[in-house]
Amino acid sequence: MAGHVKKRISTRTGKTTWQARVPNPAHPSKHVVKTFDRRKDAEHWLTQQVAALDRGDWQDPRSAATPFRELVETWEQTRAAQLAPRTRERYSSIVRKYLLPAFGSTPVGSLTRGDIKRYFAALDTSPGTARKVQIVLSSILSEGVELGLLRENPGARMRLATPPRRHMTVLTDVEVRALAEAVTRPSDRLAVYVAAYTGLRAGELWALRVRDVDLGRRTLRVERTLTTENGALIFRDATKTEGSRRTVSLPTFLANMLAAAQPTNPSPDALLFTAPGGGNGRKVGDPDNAVRHELFRRRVYNPARRALPAAKQGITWHDLRHTCASLLINRGANILLVARHLGHADPSMTLKVYGHLYPSHEAALADALDAGFNEAAETVVPLRAAG
Repeated sequence: MAGHVKKRISTRTGKTTWQARVPNPAHPSKHVVKTFDRRKDAEHWLTQQVAALDRGDWQDPRSAATPFRELVETWEQTRAAQLAPRTRERYSSIVRKYLLPAFGSTPVGSLTRGDIKRYFAALDTSPGTARKVQIVLSSILSEGVELGLLRENPGARMRLATPPRRHMTVLTDVEVRALAEAVTRPSDRLAVYVAAYTGLRAGELWALRVRDVDLGRRTLRVERTLTTENGALIFRDATKTEGSRRTVSLPTFLANMLAAAQPTNPSPDALLFTAPGGGNGRKVGDPDNAVRHELFRRRVYNPARRALPAAKQGITWHDLRHTCASLLINRGANILLVARHLGHADPSMTLKVYGHLYPSHEAALADALDAGFNEAAETVVPLRAAG
């Protein structure tokens, strides 16, 4: 049998202990050693280790003793470092607020599925937040599996309460106009129109530069995004999804609005939308007089919502993106075109979010099939009558 138990007597105290040794598969010339006061405990431990060796899922007990806090540090240098800056900032906040207080000093090898289920059962937060905490915890423990600290991920595929789906508010063309015209500053008003008729994300909109607009072809090019990282505005390449970098077609009326708003001989590098100094949507030190979205939303957008019907005054800025999808679908755009327009890498995501807006088209398809069948019935002699 691999490994053995050896009796040890201390020359200083005379105490008898039992030392269990098992070969380390990663270093055949070395052993993993653990000392016990009782022989039967040593033999029980050795039996467990040998069984794990035979199954092929043995792990070094010393690795399993790594505190969760140390695994987090490694995860931050590996997996978290590859995330988008805003996502990394959000995940780090979850680690600090939820995970380190709960598991910081816990040896990762002692974390069980039951421990984690009890943690989420007692977690006093919304279902949406709990799901985000689970995603981060699972990512960290998955890193532990890859490093050989864990045999399996006890935090994966947890059955948590499903977050309630937020009601999607979309506007009609008349309501978009009412919302935009309630905005005082012309540049801000134009931003509302562009958001509702292009479906750009907020960061994509505020990062647009003059050179991104081609009025001759009536298109605008999405190349970058404006994001907030640790309180600072940063321009990044548009890499949210594979389709984020894209060219969006403009309706003629919107191209005309953009043409009328451009100053004479503008710099190609100038931002298309800027915030007035010290006014709507800007803080001292923001680059290129860029719009800070959270300030713009609070100072400009939210007050303008009062021009809408009462049932729609809670519409979020992101709902303007949903509005764009709704307007496209109502005018017959198929799901592939909508996905490309919005910058979704996978049309299945677009269908999942906006599929409920297509029922009227389902009815139209059924009517088309009905018409085809009836036309055939009028021109083709039935088989049973041919004889």
